[in-house]
Amino acid sequence: MLTEAPVKQEHYGREVWTHQAMDNLRKTQCLCRSCGRLKPGLPDNCAIAGKLYEICKADDVAMSITRCPDWIATPGSFVSAPCGGVKWQPSR
Repeated sequence: MLTEAPVKQEHYGREVWTHQAMDNLRKTQCLCRSCGRLKPGLPDNCAIAGKLYEICKADDVAMSITRCPDWIATPGSFVSAPCGGVKWQPSR
């Protein structure tokens, strides 16, 4: 059950329903936005992100990805650990 009511907003020229709190979280917490494989417009862009983008574009929706088998950290990515916030370094 939603704890906050969605509101109508204009995004990319179209009025859509928006859950503002989740939209703000998506901007900072979506794995894609801190993934080294995300390279829009380049041939080696993440295939998963490319498919998700096409869905978002076609249907005027936004997604936040919370799990991915191919995610790799970009420099400066911060991942908090259950033991209390540890700066994680990629293994590559």
